[in-house]
Amino acid sequence: MPGRTSFVGSILVGLGVDPRRVVTGTKVANAATKHYQYSLRRLRGEFVRVRRASRRFVNDFIRNASITLAAAFGIARLVSQFLKLDRALVRQRSLVGLSTKEVAGFRQEILKLSPALGKSPAELAEGLFFVTSAGFRGSEALDVLRASAQASAIGLGEVQVVATGVTRTVSAYREAN
Repeated sequence: MPGRTSFVGSILVGLGVDPRRVVTGTKVANAATKHYQYSLRRLRGEFVRVRRASRRFVNDFIRNASITLAAAFGIARLVSQFLKLDRALVRQRSLVGLSTKEVAGFRQEILKLSPALGKSPAELAEGLFFVTSAGFRGSEALDVLRASAQASAIGLGEVQVVATGVTRTVSAYREAN
């Protein structure tokens, strides 16, 4: 029925506050807040530790990968140089006609000369091929190789080029005398 209202009664609501409970509730809320703040600080500390550990891991990985790659490339270069050395010495045996014993002796001398002259063993072996191809043998061949490598070290050209020029010059003067 619109427009008509009826009154049933009244309700009296009383609100009472117990100060002891308010104080206790406040203490509990403060303790919970402090615990929450403590937990957040611990969690932040864990994140910082994880971030540092991650950085350390990445840096170590990059450094170790760099070292590993450098070592791998270095080893590959070293193997390549010794393969070139062996190839040049095999040519000494097959094309020049040196004995296995002579080639082994030249190999030892080349390995001794290489650090002293600052030239790779493969480069010295290539130069020795040109020297022995011109007919020089034994210590005479090593003397020509040493002189050619020293000339090459001061910038006169590659060892094999200098060795070719030296052997042609010595051969020409040998024939003249």
